[in-house]
Amino acid sequence: MFHILGSLAAMIASTKGAFLIPLVPIAWLYYLLQKWFRMSSRELQRITSMTGSPIFARFSETLSDTTTIRAFNAQTKFFSKCISLFNTTNAAYTLVQFAQLWLCLRLDVIGGLVSIFIAGLAVATFPLGFIPAGWLGLALSF
Repeated sequence: MFHILGSLAAMIASTKGAFLIPLVPIAWLYYLLQKWFRMSSRELQRITSMTGSPIFARFSETLSDTTTIRAFNAQTKFFSKCISLFNTTNAAYTLVQFAQLWLCLRLDVIGGLVSIFIAGLAVATFPLGFIPAGWLGLALSF
């Protein structure tokens, strides 16, 4: 938290307060993204947990009934059912990973917009000497 606040303070100070203009829409975008992602991620985590519990139940059943499974020669049936359960769980887990990648991409784009604004401000105000080179480097490094 303090790292984020320190970065914001450095960018605001080095752009002499001009970064406050795009900060409100960017903060609003961040809020919308996190709100949507939290709802989606919660549901995806719930689905992943629900698809994982049959695996543990099947594994426990297999351990307790190993002799019966062998006596009826049902190893192939149990193995194929385990593979099917693993595939279902992996599909749900893959969706969680895709959601996280979706969020990472959006956050990187918003971070790029911050850099574009600061660089554009520096280029636009270069003849006026509004942002010194050292301060520009500080603002772009955060």
